[in-house]
Amino acid sequence: MPIYKLDDGSHLYGKDYLPYLEDSGRVAYLVLKELLKNAQEGITTQELDKIAEDEISKHKAEPLFKGFDTYPFTTCLSYNEYIVHGFPSDYKLKKGDVISIDVGVKYNGFCGDNARTIIIGGPENSIHKRLVEVAEEAFNSGLSQAYAGRTIGDIGFAIHSTVLKEEDPNSEDPNMNSKFKVFFKFQGHGIGLNLHEPPDVPNIGYPSHGSILQVGNCICIEPVVLYRSSEPVIRNSNITSVLEFFTDNMLPSSHHENQIYISESGPIILTKD
Repeated sequence: MPIYKLDDGSHLYGKDYLPYLEDSGRVAYLVLKELLKNAQEGITTQELDKIAEDEISKHKAEPLFKGFDTYPFTTCLSYNEYIVHGFPSDYKLKKGDVISIDVGVKYNGFCGDNARTIIIGGPENSIHKRLVEVAEEAFNSGLSQAYAGRTIGDIGFAIHSTVLKEEDPNSEDPNMNSKFKVFFKFQGHGIGLNLHEPPDVPNIGYPSHGSILQVGNCICIEPVVLYRSSEPVIRNSNITSVLEFFTDNMLPSSHHENQIYISESGPIILTKD
């Protein structure tokens, strides 16, 4: 089966292309894994970006984000109040910082993209431990719906439902007692020959609504979770046309992303060893 471009602009990647997608996903994950290992107290986010560039070059791949919409960096490193699209800088990571590490590569013509959020020094004693865990749980809920014949709305509904399940014992409003919410302005996307392809994969949705998933779809599922009390603020950058997003109350967020191929037998996570 070749690569089919559908009327909505999305692609179906035949199983002959699955090994190429697996390779690009694996390289993206190996680079991310190296960054997670090096993300320790005292290192700057700019130094992490340089490590990413060196690792990508070592694997004979290309940075996927660099040059996208004039973006000048290899990674998006969003720490503490920054939600997504955080720019590498001379900021030195400190114990307790919450940082999302997002990296993509292009390898043999195909794209790989993934992200994780970690707490510097470990999550054990951090009040933000559940924030990070819920984003991963929401990803897994979305993944459970990523089967041919189901819809993008099924994925979004599963993600959103999982995020809203976490109750806030300090809430005085029984109708607003969930501790977290999704960052609805940010969403997953199709991926393959290009970083962003249809279909969009929102983190909210209605069951049985939206594009129907087909064998050969390749998508990124990536919930971004905020505290319910946080409101996103958008800022235009003087460096790039890519917008910066941060929280109005300086609280952190959490981002968990993997790249998925829809096979006849179900979803295959591509961003892995």
